[in-house]
Amino acid sequence: MFDLSLSDFYSERNLKLVSDEECSFRQTFQPDWFEDPLVIKMVKDVDKSAVIDLRSTYDYQGKIMPTEYLSGGVKSLILLYKRQDILIRGSAMGNNCAKWLVEIGKRVDRYMTLGYCMDFGGRMFSKEPFECVILNNGIKVNTYTEFYDVFADMLDDPDGFKHYENIPDWIIKPKKKFSNLLTNGMI
Repeated sequence: MFDLSLSDFYSERNLKLVSDEECSFRQTFQPDWFEDPLVIKMVKDVDKSAVIDLRSTYDYQGKIMPTEYLSGGVKSLILLYKRQDILIRGSAMGNNCAKWLVEIGKRVDRYMTLGYCMDFGGRMFSKEPFECVILNNGIKVNTYTEFYDVFADMLDDPDGFKHYENIPDWIIKPKKKFSNLLTNGMI
């Protein structure tokens, strides 16, 4: 399972915040990470690349490239999976990383922050349940619907998202529970 902190709320865990995933990946990279079947699958799915050996991949055009040129999203996933001593900012990951966060959460306990409403399986990915604890309020969510409801409730709470920027209008304007929108066939 993974614990998730929304916005700039941090737990009191003794973890080093990684503010630059690219740099952290370069400095701590272990070639044997690319022997792990889960890492190979994440690279293939997120970056459309195939791992050739411990230091290189074929990109989506069939060109050889070093592993250091992988996307920030897949590097963040690998760091989250392989390093338990750091705090990853999930905002470097897109929705294409969400299903891999769920898979990582099934294998290891991890903690990360997230600055946007990631799609954890509602509309874009499978509706397979996942376990996640929102550390801002201690709520455990098991579906994207529950995640979205917690996210929307925090928008209504003035202390829910301190210093939160770029909140999309589709989240603010409806001010309705995601589960209500689904029930009424609006999504």
